Amino acid sequence: MLNLGKNNPQICRILSDKYGLQERTAYRRIADARKQQVAELEQLDRRELAAQLINAAQEILDEARTTRQLSNALGALGFISRMTGIEVPRN
Repeated sequence: MLNLGKNNPQICRILSDKYGLQERTAYRRIADARKQQVAELEQLDRRELAAQLINAAQEILDEARTTRQLSNALGALGFISRMTGIEVPRN
């Protein structure tokens, strides 16, 4: 749920409704999960992450071209250019 962009109260409500956790327990589990995320990010190789992000953007670009969603294609191209450091500066 943390990766789905949900905020703490939303996650707490889901944990309470779905698993019957009390509010304090839910917030404690959320805090523990965030600490685990931070620990995992600290060990992540930035080059590997960049490669994964560029690959995902390439897939978005390919799908956007296929479906003729050109604004999405341009967005993916812009992201790839920023990630690779070849972005053209605007005047």
